[in-house]
Amino acid sequence: MDDFLLYITISLFGLIFGWMITFLRKNLQKEHSSNFINQSTIDECLAHVEEDYLPFNDVYRAIYGYDKTQPSKTEIENTFQLFSYLVREEGLVPVFGTELKPSGRTVEEDLEYIHKKLMDKKYEDYNYGVWLSLAE
Repeated sequence: MDDFLLYITISLFGLIFGWMITFLRKNLQKEHSSNFINQSTIDECLAHVEEDYLPFNDVYRAIYGYDKTQPSKTEIENTFQLFSYLVREEGLVPVFGTELKPSGRTVEEDLEYIHKKLMDKKYEDYNYGVWLSLAE
């Protein structure tokens, strides 16, 4: 009987310890999600835009994957930071409207306009409404 109780105690300890490690790992990943602008994420976005236009939704997916449908405000901000990086540092161009044409405004004016849109509207209203293109 003592061996059985010892076995149960060790098994429960292992389960609890495993759960705690998983919980801590997930929380640490969330805390360090600001380290999202890495070369593989940038490369994924650049490869996509070389084939076609790059929607805001696919910039989001490059960071957070394809299994999540509704981003948090923090995730939207992080995605916008990567989006801005792609415009400022990689030379991509925000395009608008059904024709997907540049606005004619400055880069900073475009980014300010997009950021305001992201903060004021529901995700479904802009996830495929904000696009990037290669510079012509």
